[in-house]
Amino acid sequence: MAITAKKPAPTSAEEFLSGGKAEVHLRDEMEQKTFLLRMPKSLWKTAKAKAQEEEITLHEYILRALKKDIQ
Repeated sequence: MAITAKKPAPTSAEEFLSGGKAEVHLRDEMEQKTFLLRMPKSLWKTAKAKAQEEEITLHEYILRALKKDIQ
């Protein structure tokens, strides 16, 4: 009769990611960078208004716009 050993369940997201093959991509998605963004006030007002129309934060609106443009 064969005895199999089970790996203990991961206790954190980082421990979970370190066990997978997609480790590098997912780790990049979890890491964050801070970037100070200067923009004209008129652009800020327009973006803020559009974000409010969509009932999301300006932060989410800007990230979505950047992601859309990059992809």
